[in-house]
Amino acid sequence: MISRKLDDEEGFDDKYALLQNENLKLQDKLKNYNNIQQELISANYLRDKQLESYKKLNFYIKSFIQSKTIQNFKSAVSEAVVDIFSAESSMVVFVTKNDVTIYTEGLEKKEHNPDNIFRAIENITLNVSERAPFYLTEKHINNHPALEKFERILVRKFESKEENFQFFIIGMVSKKMAFSFDKLNYEGLLMFDNFSEQIYSILKHRLYKENLIEETEKYRNVIAKLNLGLLELDNTDKILYADENFCKLLGYTNDELKGKYGRQTLFDDESRQAMSKHVEGLFNEDISFVHETEMLTKQGEKRNMLISAVPNYSVKGEIIGAIGVHLDITNQKNLEKKLFLEKEKYRSIIANMNLGLLEVDNYENILLANNSFCEISGYTEDELIGKNAFNTLLNDKGRISMKKQISIRLKKESSVYEAEIITKQGEKRTWLISGAPNFGVKGELVGSIGIHLDITNQKNLESKLLNSNNNLKKINKELDTFVYRISHDLRTPVLSIMGLIDLIQHGDDVDMSDRNKEYINLMLDSTKRLDKTIQEILYFSRNSKLELQIQSVDIQKLINHIYDDIKYVNKRDIIFETNFNNIHFIDSDKARLEIVLKNILSNSVKYFNPNTDKCFVKFDISQEKTYYTISITDNGIGIEKEFLDRIFEMFFRATNNAYGTGLGLFLVKETIEKLKGRIKVDSQINVGTKFIITIPKKYN
Repeated sequence: MISRKLDDEEGFDDKYALLQNENLKLQDKLKNYNNIQQELISANYLRDKQLESYKKLNFYIKSFIQSKTIQNFKSAVSEAVVDIFSAESSMVVFVTKNDVTIYTEGLEKKEHNPDNIFRAIENITLNVSERAPFYLTEKHINNHPALEKFERILVRKFESKEENFQFFIIGMVSKKMAFSFDKLNYEGLLMFDNFSEQIYSILKHRLYKENLIEETEKYRNVIAKLNLGLLELDNTDKILYADENFCKLLGYTNDELKGKYGRQTLFDDESRQAMSKHVEGLFNEDISFVHETEMLTKQGEKRNMLISAVPNYSVKGEIIGAIGVHLDITNQKNLEKKLFLEKEKYRSIIANMNLGLLEVDNYENILLANNSFCEISGYTEDELIGKNAFNTLLNDKGRISMKKQISIRLKKESSVYEAEIITKQGEKRTWLISGAPNFGVKGELVGSIGIHLDITNQKNLESKLLNSNNNLKKINKELDTFVYRISHDLRTPVLSIMGLIDLIQHGDDVDMSDRNKEYINLMLDSTKRLDKTIQEILYFSRNSKLELQIQSVDIQKLINHIYDDIKYVNKRDIIFETNFNNIHFIDSDKARLEIVLKNILSNSVKYFNPNTDKCFVKFDISQEKTYYTISITDNGIGIEKEFLDRIFEMFFRATNNAYGTGLGLFLVKETIEKLKGRIKVDSQINVGTKFIITIPKKYN
């Protein structure tokens, strides 16, 4: 804030000429301030925008005060609206009883006559009260052809009935740029209101030569509303004024600070030494500065502050002190520190996992490459930084696939993909890459980050495994063909032998002794076992390849049919008990289910206990929500405990007295697994055996 008192008008132009010259210097300094300030304030975007708006406001207010003519002043105001509030176009309109003067910025006269636009806005704002900000949207604008180009308009109207003039400050954006102007929230509107108030105050001062003390207070109020701490010092470093925000930041009152030496009171030794260099440059060399430092609160706590300071001039152009604007960035600094530690932690994790990390900008220029990336690519970090990853690391095939990934990244999406990479030594390698978009502090896309794993050896092994798998498939196919052919070729003569034996047994002209009949029966039993073995081998080959044929199965009918087939396996009377629990039909593969149940039931009948008076086989089926449970229990000879874990192995027989080939229970287990079920067994010697089977109710 600049304080002045104008005692008379003598030498007024000369004084303002000096101020204008100083303003040009300040403009260059503030541009530097813009760049530094953007780098320092990143964690809190709203504060950033507030400080940036204040900085621009500071520049323009000084230029307004120092402008020599009303025309220069109005023209500068129209530029300020575009610059500070991100408007695409602006107008400043000054209406008197006899004249209307219009100043524009960014408005193309060939498309719209500014006078017509002003008249349209004036018509809309006829009912708007004086000094009220008015935010026009499409519903206001669409009724005025002169405003068709625009989608949002911000208007501040001032009217002096006593002096008979109106003053309009107008910001406009077209439909293409409306999204940025929409971000103007309550604080933005408040800023526009304060800005307009300040402009109007300066205008009145220029028109009526009012005292600038009132303007100083209004300028302080603008800063106060922006939540920035204002401190004024004389050229001996004594505090002249501390606004309410500054006092809140450090816990003081204005009275406690006034008259104290700023550097001695507010800084520790280390920070005081750095500040002294900046303050001396400001007082002695007229150098404004922006500096990040630590300041002490009244309680001795350290707070991180961003200070923007400019010289304060007397009406003669002499430096009489300094004005500093203070922004508390402690939370941002803590956040930056936390983010830095997190970033380093994850970089360390990635490095220890031997994963290559590469960071590129939106044009694929390399910004960062960790040690692991350098190792797998063969390049040094210096050889990679600044190079284009697309052209440096990829061959033609890799570039084609990478173009697709770049388009995905521009959509702010992540992806995992494989790419062919050429190392520095010219070797072609295959990498697995996990790529993700990289965002700036404002949420904008600034590039990509990729994690790279060299999977060349795995791909080579995969290729070998694929070849081996193909060879295995070929062998399996040939083996299936062999099993089918050999089983078919074996079964044909077996069936012929069985037919001949049957003719011998039942022929009318055959007279055999009892011994020959016994031999014939033994031959028939052996031939039947051989035929069954061949059938089991054929079934095993088919079971693993044929898909399930799910249908509705009449379980009661199926069990009765199976028992009718097996009840004469031996000459012993066996009691067959069933409990269907009102279950009649189930959904399953009928052929496979029959194989399972027939094998288990026939074993229960075959291996009866000869020492038991009443032999029995019990069949029971029950259901739960998602599966059926089938149990088959007998009181046969039982199975040795040591063999229970092996009975489902191929060709395993628990006793030398077994009738079969050892394939039956193996086929049962394979078939149940094909049915997506489970089987378990419990048995005791001379007590009996119980098989429990679960199969699903539904198949997807």
